[in-house]
Amino acid sequence: RTGVNMLPATTLKIANEFPNKVIAVKEASGDLAQMMEIINNAPEGFDMISGDDAITLPLIAAGGSGLISVIANAFPHEMSSVVNFALEEKYSEARNIHYQLLNLIGLTFANGNPGGVKAMLSKIGLIQNVLRLPLVPVIKETEQKILLASLNETNHEKLERLSYKVFLLGCDLAN
Repeated sequence: RTGVNMLPATTLKIANEFPNKVIAVKEASGDLAQMMEIINNAPEGFDMISGDDAITLPLIAAGGSGLISVIANAFPHEMSSVVNFALEEKYSEARNIHYQLLNLIGLTFANGNPGGVKAMLSKIGLIQNVLRLPLVPVIKETEQKILLASLNETNHEKLERLSYKVFLLGCDLAN
């Protein structure tokens, strides 16, 4: 984990020179054009795995093969449904869930990873929102936005797994 973008030429060189050793890349550059260049020029059997929850759907539509996700820690069923529907070319179904999660995905990274997803998991009641330095929790404003996004009418109905616990926590926060 370096935070440095590996250019397509480098990825493709590695893929071509080590075909039985390097079989995929987790791509999180956020640059769909770069990702498509790799997919288009990669050797047979080399996979592109999304490392960016927000652009997983378009990446799979362009030939990506899966996802290493952050938001799936809090919403495993929903995010795996997006991926599976997209891989089955059921884009309407994938898109519906994708847009339900999109605001929460943005909030996951608003104050850095993993603070956002840890705040979500804390709101669900699965963990305590404790991070060790140099990692820090999200700011209170982001935490409130996460709660409100989870309670929004669409998410409240369609992301049933969270609704009751988040609703109760929301009532506690309002007092």
